[in-house]
Amino acid sequence: EQFHFLRSPAPWLIFAATMFGNAGVFAWFSYVKPYMMFISGFSETAMTFIMMLVGLGMVLGNMLSGRISGRYSPLRIAAVTDFIIVLALLMFFFCGGMKTTSLIFAFICCAGLFALSAPLQILLLQNAKGGELLGAAGGQIAFNLGSAVGAYCGGMMLTLGLAYNYVALPAALLSFAAMSSLLLYGRYKRQQAADTPVLAGETTGVGYSLGVHYLLPDAA
Repeated sequence: EQFHFLRSPAPWLIFAATMFGNAGVFAWFSYVKPYMMFISGFSETAMTFIMMLVGLGMVLGNMLSGRISGRYSPLRIAAVTDFIIVLALLMFFFCGGMKTTSLIFAFICCAGLFALSAPLQILLLQNAKGGELLGAAGGQIAFNLGSAVGAYCGGMMLTLGLAYNYVALPAALLSFAAMSSLLLYGRYKRQQAADTPVLAGETTGVGYSLGVHYLLPDAA
């Protein structure tokens, strides 16, 4: 019974979004020290401040995600966050030589990574009825797998003899894959809602969450 929810593509798409989203950030973050030193031009002693800055981003990103979760759907929060991360990673590639820009986007990127945690966990639990423990464990597995995949993909650029700013390219591609997984999930839920028969006394209302339509009963 714990495994029944895995018959649906929905949890697998959320697992994919979790894995690719984490991989995208870690493809760059695994090499943050040499990137900041050799591309952005920071000294080694400045790395303490930089790590404090990205750590602050992680804390604030998690807090902001929780604060807006009552205003927006978890799907919208996660998809928009992935989109912001993609843009930040592309800026690392094109503008890495600018110190201020590197610091700003390092903060945004790491804040986005931790802002993804809550909405993705909510989506997993919503799609793991009867197997909530297994769903939560699967999400953690996907997160850890993403760390390894991201570091490997970033390292491939260095193996090819490219500069450290090139690690941002596979990073952006992986984060784009995470966003695409969420868009596919939204499309699947929209199709699922369209195929759900409307019971007597109910009408088809529309609730928008990144293009996802829901069946809403009439207000009394």
